[in-house]
Amino acid sequence: AVVSTQSTGTRQMYDKLFAMGCTMYGQMTAGSYCYIGPQGIVHGTTITVMNAGRHYLGPGSLAGKVYVTAGLGGMSGAQGKAVVIAGCIGVVAEVSREALDKRHSQGWYKRSW
Repeated sequence: AVVSTQSTGTRQMYDKLFAMGCTMYGQMTAGSYCYIGPQGIVHGTTITVMNAGRHYLGPGSLAGKVYVTAGLGGMSGAQGKAVVIAGCIGVVAEVSREALDKRHSQGWYKRSW
């Protein structure tokens, strides 16, 4: 869920969501140096996947949970790696053989069909 302080109108709500790990700086690609490039995108995406899991499924491991998404090219490629890091089972749809091969050669996912 995305909640901005503008939509809720209170700093208290933002602080509560921040304390629960349910917020993140939304401009990570234009943020500080640590968020530029694949490592920053993977980091931000992993945090998002893990926080969504905590929010909707409660605390604990995401092992055995299925994460369905699409895209392994460009910045969307981070979703496949984030799922691996978070311990989920990822089902990712991709139409580009080039993107599929690139992410596989990088070790960002294990199998394709």
